[in-house]
Amino acid sequence: MQQRELFFFEWVVVDNCNLDCSYCVNKGEYSQKSKDKMKYVPGREVDIARKIVELAGCADHVYVNLTGGEPLLSDYFIEVLTVLASVGNITVNLITNLKRIEIHADDIVRVLPALTINGSLHIHYRSDQEIDRLVGFLNAYNSRLSISLSQVNHELTRDDLRKLELIKASTGKRIDYQLFIPPWTDAGKIKDAEEIMNASFVSSRGKRCCLGFSHFFLLPDGTFNFDQWCNHKNCNTGDFLSIGPDNFGEFILDDMKKCPYNSCGCNYNVFNFSDYIAACKRLGYTADEVFSLNNQRLLPRLKRLVRKFAGI
Repeated sequence: MQQRELFFFEWVVVDNCNLDCSYCVNKGEYSQKSKDKMKYVPGREVDIARKIVELAGCADHVYVNLTGGEPLLSDYFIEVLTVLASVGNITVNLITNLKRIEIHADDIVRVLPALTINGSLHIHYRSDQEIDRLVGFLNAYNSRLSISLSQVNHELTRDDLRKLELIKASTGKRIDYQLFIPPWTDAGKIKDAEEIMNASFVSSRGKRCCLGFSHFFLLPDGTFNFDQWCNHKNCNTGDFLSIGPDNFGEFILDDMKKCPYNSCGCNYNVFNFSDYIAACKRLGYTADEVFSLNNQRLLPRLKRLVRKFAGI
């Protein structure tokens, strides 16, 4: 198998959540499930982490997104980080609602301080006492951990806005607002899908999952989906724990040379990685096919990426 620039693993560590947000896009699938319907098997997450490490040698860079549900509900979260930290080419991103972050913070600093934490505030579901504890945590760990904050921009009340302003004023941290994506319907289709795809995401050209190295969507029981992200309804499914470096190439889309779409509404598709840019170059993309320069807020960053692209 050809050595790749980048593998991207989107990993639902635990398919349940300790919040019950009315707007949750994953309600009933990766959150608010009865125990008998959950795919999470305590200890299986360590096996999955070891498999990622085993396959990491097939790429220059491996990016692991720990998500859910709520990944910090894992019984073996620190063991997972310890395994992922054992090789140098794995970057880990934790998407969490921060409700259990204080339990793990010291261990994260000890095991994997380079971990990036993306905290989803879900401010409507937090009391003033929780806000006070969160502010204390952010101020205590801001210099030791990389923490960003986001809030879904949906039905925010005046009290919600007050809490958000309090967090910003007390910590000096920026809060990014995310577009609201309506929950899945019983038919398995997103409501207003066309409007979502045309919404104000950061635009990306040259889709990562069509570059022949990504994506792999890992589930808590060790199964995984692989194919184009935009083709998720027809994705292939496999047993992640049964593959190895010798047959991993069977699950990679070698025949995909370019994305069939002019641009992409997926909000995972803006990368800083030199690996991503190198892959675009290898597959024959031009800079204007990879970067959209119509976002004024990101224009300076995008121009730097285009100059970097041209220099590879």
